[in-house]
Amino acid sequence: MSESAMPLKGRVRLRRWAALGVPGVLATAALVVATAQGILAAQFTISGMPFTINADKIQATGMAQYGGLDNMHPDSPLHGDTGGQVAVFVTTMKNAEITNLCQAVAIGGTHLTITAGNKGTPAKATNLATDSDTLTGRTGTFNGLEMGRDAATLDKGFSQGPLGTFGMQADRIVLEDVYQHNWATTAGAMTLPNLKIAFSEAGCGN
Repeated sequence: MSESAMPLKGRVRLRRWAALGVPGVLATAALVVATAQGILAAQFTISGMPFTINADKIQATGMAQYGGLDNMHPDSPLHGDTGGQVAVFVTTMKNAEITNLCQAVAIGGTHLTITAGNKGTPAKATNLATDSDTLTGRTGTFNGLEMGRDAATLDKGFSQGPLGTFGMQADRIVLEDVYQHNWATTAGAMTLPNLKIAFSEAGCGN
C-alpha cells in the first residue's frame, strides 16, 4: 500500500512541534478516549492537522456512517486554511480489528508514524469513530447494509447522526487495503500490539 500524497500547507519548526505536540500524539496513540453516550470526535476542537491511516484490513461489527462538521479553535494558525470548519463523514464501529495499522501525520519535512497490529495480532478497538474526508479500499464487504436511512434513527452502531440527514449502517463490514484521510479519531478503548512510534520521511509509504 502507498500513502496518498497530500499538499502541506505551512511548515512547523520540528523541535518546537516535538516539544509541544508529542505528548498529545502519545496520548492519541494510546487512544483511550472517552466516548460515553455516543460523544464523538466531532465534539472536540480539532487541531486542523489531518493525518492518514493505512491498513491491510479492517473488519468490524456494528457500523454506522453519517455526515458532520469538525471545528477548530478560532485562534488556531491553521484556521484560515479551512475557514475553521471541515466537512467530514463520521464512521463508527462497535467492535473493530485492524491488521497492519499505520497512522502518519506530516510535520514540516517529516512524518510522525504510529504502527501496530503488524505481527499476526491485529489492533482492536471498541466504540471506534473516525472523522474522514476520504476513505478508499481495494474491496469492501457489507452484511446487513442499510443506505439512505435517517441518521438520527441508526441503531446498528453505537451512535446516531443529525435528524433529517443521510445515514447508512451495517451489521458487519470487511475492508481491505484501506486508506483514510482523517481529522479526528476517538475510541472507547484500543489495544495496539507491537506498538511503535517514530519519525519517518516516507510516512506510511515505506
